[in-house]
Amino acid sequence: MAEEEEKFRALFNASHQLVILLDGNGMILDINETGRNLLDDKAEKYIGTKLADCDFWLTVGDSVTIRNAIENAQSKKMQRELVNIAGQFKKEIILDVIIKNVPLSGRVGNFVVVEGRDISDRVRASKSLMESENRLSRAQRIAHIGNWEWDIPKNELKWSDEVYNIFKVPKKDFNGTYDGFLEMVHLEDREAIEKAVRKSLNSDEPYSLTHKIVCPDGTEKIVHEIGEIIRIEDGAPLRMEGTVQDVTDRWMKQQELIEAKNNAERANLAKMQFLATMSHELRTPLNAIIGFGSLIESQTFSECAEDQNVEYATYIHESGQHLLSLINDILDVSRLELEAIKPEPSSFSFPVLIKESINIMIGKSQEKDIYIDVQVPPGMKNVYLDKKLCKQIIINLLSNAIKFSFVGETVSIKLEEEENSIKLSITDNGIGLEEDDLNYVFEPFNQVNRSYLSGNEGVGLGLTIVKKLTELQQGKITVSSEQQVETCFEVVLPTILSQEK
Repeated sequence: MAEEEEKFRALFNASHQLVILLDGNGMILDINETGRNLLDDKAEKYIGTKLADCDFWLTVGDSVTIRNAIENAQSKKMQRELVNIAGQFKKEIILDVIIKNVPLSGRVGNFVVVEGRDISDRVRASKSLMESENRLSRAQRIAHIGNWEWDIPKNELKWSDEVYNIFKVPKKDFNGTYDGFLEMVHLEDREAIEKAVRKSLNSDEPYSLTHKIVCPDGTEKIVHEIGEIIRIEDGAPLRMEGTVQDVTDRWMKQQELIEAKNNAERANLAKMQFLATMSHELRTPLNAIIGFGSLIESQTFSECAEDQNVEYATYIHESGQHLLSLINDILDVSRLELEAIKPEPSSFSFPVLIKESINIMIGKSQEKDIYIDVQVPPGMKNVYLDKKLCKQIIINLLSNAIKFSFVGETVSIKLEEEENSIKLSITDNGIGLEEDDLNYVFEPFNQVNRSYLSGNEGVGLGLTIVKKLTELQQGKITVSSEQQVETCFEVVLPTILSQEK
């Protein structure tokens, strides 16, 4: 008997786990060496004390948990709990505790054995890992960047949570394969993705690619993806790892900057063209005014016939009128840009206004033998718009049509009455516009088809003025054209100009 107890005692103290022996009432009978070391060598004071009443439990909850577990062990044989104790130097220790009810051989009653394994380091490491993963997840969410791993032999693709957020795909709806990913890549970019992946597989070089994806709800996004290959010792591809970042906002801003740069370059080119054209347009009539003025001033002029005097004066007048027209156009654009022009609506007949405008332009049309065809619906009601601004719209468009029409052609003016609006269409059968010119025809100082314009006057402000005068009256202007066939400008204006704007 003494030999068996000695063996038991040797095993009891040799255990690397805390072991506490209790009687059937939960009183501590003994604590092994490991337990005594954990409890700062003060274990002796706990002998004869109920385990649940000891002062080393970190919280009341731990004490209650142990008490309940001891009671339950009487009938269920074994209980397992996680509890916290204050060990040496009050250091928190996390124990994985197993409580067993052990009957005494040949005796009435039983022991309760409490075994506790210190898992503090493992729990803390697990907690630290979880916190690290949470920080990574938060960082990925903030940066809109996720990571992925593709098991190539198994064709299993694993995404981090942020990748699912970027692709706007619930985890249950993604099949976790490379093909499943490709289905969400925009059709235009799939070939580029596959080519980049193949190149990386063949060369071991990481790939970096910006491409479009299409989310299940139809939303298109721009993502930047980086991937690199991992191989096993024999060189076979094991997996590919990488990141994907939502760069939609950044890409859009870059496109805006590029567009702004292009617009600035176009504006600068237009300015240079304007300056070159203005120098020519101003120099020509000024030379005429100065030249004919010098002739009138010279002594030899008295010998000239009176009809030649009139002719020179006519040239001076025409040149002055041309200069005035150029300056007026520039001033009009400046005033419109500064919003210095305000509509002053009144009631008037638009068909009558068309007729008045034609009368002003009839001289220019006759110079090129151009017939002006007018189509106006009968019995049309008066409109409530700015008559002066509408007249300038008609004259500028009519002048433009005559300028670009071939000799002997027809310019058509068509007026249509629509619900709460009117539509004015002016069509010429001239040289037409190239497709690229349609995007810039209303920009200031832009003259299209310059080879044909070389013999025409103007600095490219007429259509700019028309557009601004139309929009000033809450209207809209559009243009359509087919080269060497026709060009049609359509102006839609409300029949009654609102005073709210």
